[in-house]
Amino acid sequence: MNGMLVRPLSYFDTTPVGVILNRATKDMSETDINLPNMIQHTFFNTLFIASVIVIIGIANPVILIFLAFLMI
Repeated sequence: MNGMLVRPLSYFDTTPVGVILNRATKDMSETDINLPNMIQHTFFNTLFIASVIVIIGIANPVILIFLAFLMI
């Protein structure tokens, strides 16, 4: 919701309900389109970070001790 939340109350009094509804519908449509991509990117980034931690742990297991302290 790019601009709907920052509008003054007078905007909602003077703007027709159809325009406000179209704006909210457009924002929901953009959210519905972008949300699956964002979830997919988050999932892949999480897997990437986990794989990097596993590779570092295999190469140098002592690092995992320090990594545990950093995560806390």
